[in-house]
Amino acid sequence: LLRGEFHFRPGGAVAEVAEWPGRGADIERMVLVDRTGELTRILAALPVDPPVPSDEDARATVCGRFANWWVLGWNVLARGEIERAYDTLSHVRRHLLWMARLRHGATARWLTPSRLAEQDLPAEDLQSLAEVSARLDPADLRLAFGAAWLLGRRWWADLVDVPPRDLVAEIDAAIGDGGAEPSPPVDKTH
Repeated sequence: LLRGEFHFRPGGAVAEVAEWPGRGADIERMVLVDRTGELTRILAALPVDPPVPSDEDARATVCGRFANWWVLGWNVLARGEIERAYDTLSHVRRHLLWMARLRHGATARWLTPSRLAEQDLPAEDLQSLAEVSARLDPADLRLAFGAAWLLGRRWWADLVDVPPRDLVAEIDAAIGDGGAEPSPPVDKTH
C-alpha cells in the first residue's frame, strides 16, 4: 500500500494537480476524502496513464535529457564533486531506462521506468544497465559514466535518425576509453 496525504487551503494549490501528466490509478482508489470535490474533479480530467513520447521529437528530447544529465555528472566528477557525481548517475540511469523502454515499446510504466524493468526489458539491456553503476569512488564513477555514455550513444542512435554529431564527438573525445581521468568539462548542454 502507498499512502500520500495532501492538504490544500481553499483556493490554494489544488489547481496545480491539473498539471500532473497522469494520475496513475482510478480515482476511487486515490481519493479517500475530498471535502469540496475540487480535487476529484481535477483528477477526473487527467488521463490514468500519462502520454508516452512516441514521435521522433519526443524521443530526441529524452535522449537530449540523458546527455544533459551525463554532461553534468561528468563535469562535477572532473571538479572532484564525488557525491554530486554519484547522485547524478542515478538521473543518467533513469534516462537510460526511459530510452530502453522506448526502444522496446515497453512504455506502460513510463512514470517509473525502473518498475518491473526485469519483466518489461530484455536481459541484455538490464545487463548493460548494470555496468552503469558505481561505488562512491572516483575511479568507479569514471567507469560508470564511460559505460553510460557508450550505452546511451548506442541507444540514442536506435531512437532518432541523427543524434547531434558535434555533441557526440565532443563527449567521445572527453571520455577517451571511458575510464581515463576526466578531461576538461564539456559545456554543451548544462
